[in-house]
Amino acid sequence: MPENTTRPDLVPVTSWSRTRQHLARPEQLQDDTERPGKYGKALCNQDSVRVYDQAWMTAEWLRYFGEPGTQIVDLPPCKRCERSAERMAVVSGGSGASGVTR
Repeated sequence: MPENTTRPDLVPVTSWSRTRQHLARPEQLQDDTERPGKYGKALCNQDSVRVYDQAWMTAEWLRYFGEPGTQIVDLPPCKRCERSAERMAVVSGGSGASGVTR
């Protein structure tokens, strides 16, 4: 899984549609019992569809299409997740999260 050097406490994730790079706290993600990787909810919307980490997405794409598929770090960032990360940094006294995983 790619490292997030600006905010190591957040994990880059994406939904099945792979349109945006979302962010999640590690405790929001759970292990999948059927395949490698984790799934859970993004910072931007706790009621949203599931999001998946890179290991999960790679395993699924290899399973269905025979290729590793999209790299999450190459997707455009979700602005709502970035704003949520900024608010978390301010509340926790961090230095901010501008350019979180670009």
